[in-house]
Amino acid sequence: MANQRVSQGQAAILSLPRAQTFQFLNLPAELRNEVYRYCLTINQPIYIRGDRSPGKSKFIVASTTGKWELSMSLLKTCSQLHNEAMFILYSENHFRAYTLDSLRLFCSGIGSDAMRCIQTLTIGNHELRRWFCWRNAIEDDYRHSFKYFSQMTNLKSLTLLMENEFERPHQVPGPMSASGALLSKDKSFEWLLPVLLPNLPRTVVNTWFGNKGLAPQVIFEVIMRVKKSRKLYYRHPVPYYVWLPGNIRTDRYRLAANPMNHIGQGLSQIRKNYNLVYVDSLPADTDAFLR
Repeated sequence: MANQRVSQGQAAILSLPRAQTFQFLNLPAELRNEVYRYCLTINQPIYIRGDRSPGKSKFIVASTTGKWELSMSLLKTCSQLHNEAMFILYSENHFRAYTLDSLRLFCSGIGSDAMRCIQTLTIGNHELRRWFCWRNAIEDDYRHSFKYFSQMTNLKSLTLLMENEFERPHQVPGPMSASGALLSKDKSFEWLLPVLLPNLPRTVVNTWFGNKGLAPQVIFEVIMRVKKSRKLYYRHPVPYYVWLPGNIRTDRYRLAANPMNHIGQGLSQIRKNYNLVYVDSLPADTDAFLR
């Protein structure tokens, strides 16, 4: 019995079935896109911060999920998956850079193809009181960062967050009276103009305002804060006081184009090519700067 030959039919029955290879790229494009969305998109911002410690120059992604690691693995699979998944990853997520430097490192790291896919971006900007101290340095910071926006041809929403801190509540100016008011025509808010919006490179203005009505919605959110005191005792007969900032409200302004003629090279100016329009004021939000 041990030497008995096995027929071909019996051999086919006894042999183990071979594992079938699933070809993901054989799926219709619509199904592949749904897989990409499931793997690569999240319903919360993807925070970006820079790292320029000695010997390093990189950006760090801070997300509460592990999808970013999964996305990086998926993008490295093959060139076709990379191109298809890259569009979903960068176009359908909300990216929030902590600083302008973080934005520059991020854009340099992902490349121009990925930048063209970005549609929603928020940048945590400078405190207004710092702007007056280091005006030239921060103007250069803006100028170096705005050059990347000209490559974001599909950008639909850009929000810049800023903080303005006052010593006492009575120093905080009240909100503007009406939505749609031009900031440049209200003398009490004219001081904000050079702070919120330095000169924009004209390549950016051409991209945003010369795109047949497809310019992104650019919003400046100014978080109005006031210092408030808290008494602390450190085993000392004289109490110590520390000052903690408290948010009062958030004022929002929208970037709007003025009627303009041909724009050449160099810088364009506020009031001449664009203006700031008051949108509304929001109640205090303790986490507004990181939203």
